Amino acid sequence: HGYTCHVQEMGGSVRRLTVRALAASLAAFALLDFVCLLYLHERGGRYLDHDPTMRGGGGHVPFEFRSEGAPRCGTINATDVNVTLATQLSSNRLWMMGHHCVRWGGPLSVAIFTDESVQEVTDIMVEGGCRREQLYVRTLPLAGHRPEDYPVNRLRNMALEGVQTTHVLYVDVDFWASADLRAAFGHPSVRAHLASDPRLALVVPAFQLIGWCWDSEDGCRAEQTAEMPSDLSELLGLMTNGDASMFDHSNYHGHGSTSFGAWLLQRSGELFDIPCIKSDRYEPYLAFRYCDDLPPFQEAFTGYGKNKMAFIMHLRRVGYDFSQLGGGFLVHYPHEMSEAKIRWDKGRHWKGGEKKAQPKFERGGKGSTMKKKKEEPQITLGSTQRGMVDWLFLQFQRWLQSEVPDMSRVMMCDD
Repeated sequence: HGYTCHVQEMGGSVRRLTVRALAASLAAFALLDFVCLLYLHERGGRYLDHDPTMRGGGGHVPFEFRSEGAPRCGTINATDVNVTLATQLSSNRLWMMGHHCVRWGGPLSVAIFTDESVQEVTDIMVEGGCRREQLYVRTLPLAGHRPEDYPVNRLRNMALEGVQTTHVLYVDVDFWASADLRAAFGHPSVRAHLASDPRLALVVPAFQLIGWCWDSEDGCRAEQTAEMPSDLSELLGLMTNGDASMFDHSNYHGHGSTSFGAWLLQRSGELFDIPCIKSDRYEPYLAFRYCDDLPPFQEAFTGYGKNKMAFIMHLRRVGYDFSQLGGGFLVHYPHEMSEAKIRWDKGRHWKGGEKKAQPKFERGGKGSTMKKKKEEPQITLGSTQRGMVDWLFLQFQRWLQSEVPDMSRVMMCDD
């Protein structure tokens, strides 16, 4: 507005000269911005693509568009709708499956990272409380996988491939369903919505216990299991006493787009449309139609970090709508930090070998001599688990934006 007032006060030739100068300046700034952005993009791309420590040596990373081999996304009736709970785990979490079977009560599809046979792990789950007829089990042998590269997305896809119903609720094994969750999916209105829209994803709010036995997980298993809430009244009692909260207070953006306040007011089976997404880091647990148009979990992601986030971003890109379901919830079982998470947090090279350090020197004050500075590890983007995942995630974002048409139905929030 200041420019406009100033120009209006000037004479004709001066006005034209000023406007031209202003336009030229704006064009120059725009060109400079474009050149800077192009330089930074290309510089970052060269660094990422040619860092010899990056996974695969900087080559092309294949990503998948659809769930090949899944049933066709044809028309279904509301009466056809049924939901399988799918999960993946390693053998040290097998004891949790009995609780999943009892709480869920319906069909489960399970993928297990183990060298034991399907028969062996199924027997263990049945002894823990599962019914053999409610289980579909697949196993993935340990051979060929490094400890830091837990094949989480391969296992997730294996669990989805075992689904025999129209829809699936995917959860990681440390998130337990409330005892009334399956009933919420059975409401006629919910089944009608799921049948009418093959790209409707239902968000199940997630909670967590606070301050429980982190250091000796096995030693206090009975106590923690007894505290895991199975219905709303138990959950609210824990929250009132400060023993439970929304998941995850250390990563707000992960579930921050879920409206927990609205959920508390929702009746069982009532849907609340999520109006917008607050962050690309949003990664709720969802129920969705299992058919061939469903984007898969990208199996290039292994270990810890951004593996489920990429899946949610892909769903949003291809036009999935997000509504949260009333009348049920998930609760996280507290456990010791996984090896993959430890490696992620340490931010060091985990491919074997020691960190390399170069001596550095700094000059002291007046009259001082040269002194050796504390050695620091020479860290490149590809020398850490976090860096490798960030590189892979960047490749995924580039692929998503360039290869997948934007059909988003839920936009990013303005703020």
